[in-house]
Amino acid sequence: MDTSEQTILDKTPKREARRRRSVEEKRRIVEETLEAGASVARVARRHAVNANQVFYWRKKYREGRLGKSQSSKLLPVTLSVSVISWPSGRIESKQGCCPLWAHG
Repeated sequence: MDTSEQTILDKTPKREARRRRSVEEKRRIVEETLEAGASVARVARRHAVNANQVFYWRKKYREGRLGKSQSSKLLPVTLSVSVISWPSGRIESKQGCCPLWAHG
């Protein structure tokens, strides 16, 4: 190998480890892009994030799936079920509009 090839190999940029961003940080970045006149590409560059990643976070943000949202909480449920047992090992439950069958 001659020295010109060695010089090129030595200048190869090192790849940085993937950075994990907190939900709060993602939300801050997305909210920054939602300000009037903001450019997603510029905001992404300023935070060293790929613009496509920011667009994905924006989509999740609009859907209410980026961070804390009401849709991610579990709700308490109380069931009142009338059960009919069949000799074939099948159980059928009729509750409102949604029947439930269990085979076993």
